[in-house]
Amino acid sequence: MMQRRSPFSPKLSWLPRIRAWPVLCLGLGLASWTADARDVAGLYHVELPALEQSRASRERLTQAALRELLQRLTGRAGAAGENPVVEAAATQASSLVQAFGFREPSPEERAASGAQFVLQLDFDPGALQRLLKEAGLPVWGRERPETLLWLVLPAEPAMAEAPSSETAPADIVTAPHPGFLSPGDAPVLERQLQLAAQRRGLPLALPKDEPAERETLSLDALRMPVAESVEAVSLAYSADVLLAGELSRAGGGWTGRMHLLRGAELESWDVQAASESAALERILDGLGERLARRYALRQDAKAGALALRIGNVRNLADYAQLLRYLQSLSLVKRVAVREVRGYELRVELTTSADAAALSQLLALGQHLQVVTGAQDGLNYQWQP
Repeated sequence: MMQRRSPFSPKLSWLPRIRAWPVLCLGLGLASWTADARDVAGLYHVELPALEQSRASRERLTQAALRELLQRLTGRAGAAGENPVVEAAATQASSLVQAFGFREPSPEERAASGAQFVLQLDFDPGALQRLLKEAGLPVWGRERPETLLWLVLPAEPAMAEAPSSETAPADIVTAPHPGFLSPGDAPVLERQLQLAAQRRGLPLALPKDEPAERETLSLDALRMPVAESVEAVSLAYSADVLLAGELSRAGGGWTGRMHLLRGAELESWDVQAASESAALERILDGLGERLARRYALRQDAKAGALALRIGNVRNLADYAQLLRYLQSLSLVKRVAVREVRGYELRVELTTSADAAALSQLLALGQHLQVVTGAQDGLNYQWQP
């Protein structure tokens, strides 16, 4: 259990003792700080395979890109078609684009989609946020939990399907042996899975194919709702959530059942699809929807101030890193240090999030560890 530092802790010799601090200026001359390794880069950037560079093709693909982006920002697979405000905006998707261009596809991209080009689109973040606010839809920021995926697949190979449209990838093949999917088992499958996760903005990790893990984990354990043996082995990966389940052939299609463990919360859902690649898409749709329900926030809240007490700030390097970290968070609009006492700071954050949402975001970063048993609000220990 974390213990609160006594108010009689040694004083910070490198900071003057003051009772109030002006709004922080972050020009400290140190290396820039990113919030966490699970920040989703290029949240408003979309790339789609294209057969040509005509205006008609580009406008059609831009609408498809907007649908993909809306799912990434809201976690909802049908966000574009379910909301009349968004559906109307989708007909003029090009007006939401800041920049576009084409590049040559990689050999893997060309083989998977038959594309001659790759359309690159940068959407306007402000315009998208205003659109989602008008539509009453939540926005999921760039800080997102990493999911460790334990996926049991059959050993028999599946036939690859030819792409049916500009944006439909070829189907994938199953793992070479029965068991959980790990890096290098099935490169085509792994690439398709990671690309599908990237389109949704879902940080995804696969477990390593270690002999000890295959001996420890039975296939039955991976099929059931997250057995204790799966939890124990997963601790080494430092993932935020666990997703375990199985895909198998059923008649002419694919079926499966997935189990999502997030802290003490367990959710399960069934997957049915005509093809293996479509089944993977449904798995990630279910994952994104469930995570977004917890982490995505509506924008109708007004900005307010939340006070944090943060201990274990022992020197100037800790101080600079902490403040850069807080300033980098997508929900934080303003940072002010209000008090310095020993190794502890009292910091005021201006944010549109409530205390519960901010706590969830800070837990993802893993740099601020909550002080259990604290009675005076948001109380943390800094973990550089």
